[in-house]
Parts: sequence; C-alpha cells; structure tokens
Amino acid sequence: MKRAILAVMVTGALSACGGDGTNPFDDPVKVTDPGTGETEELSPLDPNTSADSKFLFDPENRLTMNSVEYDAANDQLVINNLPFDGPDGHYDRYGNHNGADFYASQQTATTGQIQHYAVYVKSGDMAAFAAAGADWVDVGYGGANVRRESFAFPGGVGEYVYLGTYAGLRTYDGGTGLDLVTGDARLLLDILDFDPQGGIQGAITGRITNRDLARADGSGNETWAAGELPDLILNTVSFNSDDGTFDGGTVTTAPDTTATDPASGGSEDNLPVDGSYSGMIGGASGENLGITMVIDRIPGEREIGVIVGDQQ
Repeated sequence: MKRAILAVMVTGALSACGGDGTNPFDDPVKVTDPGTGETEELSPLDPNTSADSKFLFDPENRLTMNSVEYDAANDQLVINNLPFDGPDGHYDRYGNHNGADFYASQQTATTGQIQHYAVYVKSGDMAAFAAAGADWVDVGYGGANVRRESFAFPGGVGEYVYLGTYAGLRTYDGGTGLDLVTGDARLLLDILDFDPQGGIQGAITGRITNRDLARADGSGNETWAAGELPDLILNTVSFNSDDGTFDGGTVTTAPDTTATDPASGGSEDNLPVDGSYSGMIGGASGENLGITMVIDRIPGEREIGVIVGDQQ
C-alpha cells in the first residue's frame, strides 16, 4: 500500500489509495461521543457490531467511515476514519434542502486539506448520515450510517407505505468536486409476504423521485438542478425476522425514466447501473424505515446516499 499521497492536478486533487485497493487504517482508535462524553474503541475491521446501527463499510471500495455522532450543542457532525478531513473530524452545518441538512469539514492552512461534505436526515427514532471527500483523483473515501433508538415491527394490516427524504453525495474521477443530491423516497413494506425462510421474511421495495443536484460549495446558496436526475428503483429485499434489518438490496435506474443527467452531459450511457442498499425498520411501533446505499456509475462516478422514511 502506498502511503504517499499523489498530487496530480493544480486543484489539489489527491489519489485515494494505492494500486491494491486497500485502505491505510489498521489500528483500533478511540472516539468520544460529544453528547455523553463516553469513549469507545473502534476496530477498523468492521463497525457493524449492533443491529441498531448499520454502516456502509467496505474499505476495499474506500467506504471507511466507522463512526459518526451529532453534536447538538454545536450543531456539528463528528466523523471518524475519513482521511484529510481535519484532525478532529468536525463538520459544521451550513445549509439544507428538501429536508436534508448539509455539513462541511473544517479546514485550516495545514489541516483538513481535502474538503469533505456530509448529509444528515432524521425523523422520529431514526437518523442517517453520509459523507465523502471532494477532489480525489478517483471517487475517494466516504461512508454512510443509519441508526435507530428503538425497534418493533408495526402491527396491523401487514402492508405499509413510508415517505421520506433521500440525501446523497456524488463524487467523480479526476478531482472534479462533489455534488449534493436530494430526492423524495417512497418505500413499501410487507410484513406477511414472503413467508419466513431461514430467519428471513417479508418484502421491502421503493422508488426515489425528484432527484435534485447541486455542486457543493459550502455557501448554503448552491444552485440546484431540480428533478433532472433519473428515478431510482430499490428492488425487493427481505428482512431479518428477529431484528428487522436487511441487506443485499439492489438499486437500478427506473426503466421508464426520461430524465437525463446534467452531470454526465445528458448521456443515457452514464446513468446508474450498479447499486446496492441495506437498512432497518425502526421506531417503537415500526414507524420508520432507514436505508444506506451506494451507486457506482460508469465511468468514474459514485453516489453514496441515505433515506429516512415515515409510515403513512
């Protein structure tokens, strides 16, 4: 693994990793929750140790974020394991759009040399976060997390509709900045079908519409291209019958969309084709659904996103 960082553009773009695709973080670290003051030791191998907190974590694919906390006193996010986002990993809130709050990493003359951005959505007992860095030579490092404060399956008819906010971050090969993306999510949950098989049951699916895009600049006055990104389909996945978590869902571009993508010059060839999602049911009465997702696009584009939905 190369530990030297390669500057290849006058904009200061950096290469995210060496040729083997691994990440340079090997040792456990201690992080402190700004709200409680409690300290926790994290393993870089896998932060997914609780059913109540699910990270989009895959170091070989540069998804390395392993801790995120909201500091209500300072209205900041505190994020761990993203390189060059500042020694303290503090992100200041600077704007919002369509129900999502936006945060930017702190920078000085010698620290925080790569500007990072994060999105945060919350409703009821569910919260979700995503973060990524701009201006790497490739798509760079990032991650996402969804968490819940309580959990129960919803009671009643067995089929439920959830409406909520999608918020994401899109990065590009070539050190060409980072885009914010928001949208409207409509999610469906069927508790009764499919029948349980090996502890997996039910069905979850959904669609993300009205996807707005803006180039992140930290001003809070970004110019948004409204509804010009294609709809996304969250293909059907089943959940764990014990804890209401789910993994292995796939994301595709809606086959009936006529939208073109301004970030790709309107080319249909560059629409998302390879995406995945996971998440959980949350809330004391199952009133929330939370999702993390990643879409790798061809050529050289990645979108990391989260959804929090409310039962209707």
